Amino acid sequence: MFEPKWTDNMQILNNYMKLLNMQVDYCGISNNNDFHNYEKYITFKYKRIDANKQITKICNFISEFKNELDYDYYMKIRPEIKLLEQINFDFLDNNAVNARARVYRGPKKVKYDMSVKGEGPWKYIIDC
Repeated sequence: MFEPKWTDNMQILNNYMKLLNMQVDYCGISNNNDFHNYEKYITFKYKRIDANKQITKICNFISEFKNELDYDYYMKIRPEIKLLEQINFDFLDNNAVNARARVYRGPKKVKYDMSVKGEGPWKYIIDC
């Protein structure tokens, strides 16, 4: 959902994207018709209402518009995520799905890393 309390995060995202020498189009996919909460900060080229889970929402959008989409990158970000630095697209692999961890629980503070061992839903994996 596009809750008003996350407008600062959308402003940060938009400000970072403006600094890039790239064309950026935004697609808003929400459970509700609440796009107006962010339209002061972001102009949505696409708006979709989809109550499915996150990955299904993305797949549905790409499947529906696949003949119109011609982008080098597709970036998925949730409104509650606050970017602390600009995304450096030079570090991304063009032949892979690039991802960053959204949750980290542990004593280490490692940039660009995630842990899947220890307490939580991935405790059986025992890897990093």
